[in-house]
Amino acid sequence: MTLRRPQRLRSFSYTGKYSYFVTFCTRDRKEMLDSDEHVECVREQILRTCSERRFAIPAAVFMADHVHLLVRGLDKDSHFISCMTLARRRSALTYRRRFEADLWQDGYFERVVRDADDGGGASRYIVNNPVRRGLCRAPEDYRYAWSPSFAARNFGSAPEPSESRHG
Repeated sequence: MTLRRPQRLRSFSYTGKYSYFVTFCTRDRKEMLDSDEHVECVREQILRTCSERRFAIPAAVFMADHVHLLVRGLDKDSHFISCMTLARRRSALTYRRRFEADLWQDGYFERVVRDADDGGGASRYIVNNPVRRGLCRAPEDYRYAWSPSFAARNFGSAPEPSESRHG
């Protein structure tokens, strides 16, 4: 079954200090993010790109067949679509070089997070994904998840980009 690429909002610029709930699915939902080596390969490229493109990642989880991210633009020029396109491209190319496999399905899913939600609901949904799947009893027990409440204890603590611009 071929999935159609999700459509973007036509009346929204996807530029600025907005937050987004994002889901990337692996090709054919195969379990391709199932080891430290696989997750780190992808995580490194996503973090690098988000930092360069002025996005923070307040919460994330890497499941075997998909990734959920909460990303937040840090300035008026933070462009979400170009950041996600580059993050997916870099992670896919790095993954293909190291593991000789295509990583992502075509397209990704995103939802603009309203200011009233402030990302709290999205963040809780993200980090509780492994609990719902029965992989752990508490979010902080899952190796491939992070949020501000337990990042320091986990594999995936995501540094915030510094406030100064990088050349």
